[in-house]
Amino acid sequence: MSKLDMLGIDNHLIEKINMREQLIQSVDVFPIQTIVSSVACGRLVQDFSLEEGYVLDCPIIDFRVKGRELKYPIINEHQILNFGWLTNTELQEVKKKAIRIYDFLSGLFIGIGIRIVECILEFGRVFNGEEFIVMLADEISPDNCRLWHINNNEKLGIELMYVDQEKGIKSYQIITNLLKDNAQ
Repeated sequence: MSKLDMLGIDNHLIEKINMREQLIQSVDVFPIQTIVSSVACGRLVQDFSLEEGYVLDCPIIDFRVKGRELKYPIINEHQILNFGWLTNTELQEVKKKAIRIYDFLSGLFIGIGIRIVECILEFGRVFNGEEFIVMLADEISPDNCRLWHINNNEKLGIELMYVDQEKGIKSYQIITNLLKDNAQ
């Protein structure tokens, strides 16, 4: 979050207190998830019969309604606007920030030998004393990103946890080791 802040992307992090605690901004979170994909996986494979791993010409942005009880249905921009969940300006700002964040994460992960295939972002609005601004909320982690090893397209992170918990745990260790090795 602090690196995103340096790029001018407002986010909810105020201060990291320690390894487990942080002070965050209170955000009126939008009732949608913003999903950015650059490689065919998940829904793109199931709904459009694309071959998993097909690299898209440019990232695709999808929106889903937040809510486990609703099973996170896809929602389009016209519905979001008609339901009054975001203004047109806010929606355009979400899309712009989502692509900037995704581009940043792509470079960050490529640098350690991981390809980000898809990520789920959450945004909201905050009044800064003069106007409402769109702000990134929630986390960015292997729990809300589809990550593949760059050399062999081996799935890493949360995607493996649903299939094989032991392999999933090992993949989190791989991600951690790659991050540590490249931080030095």
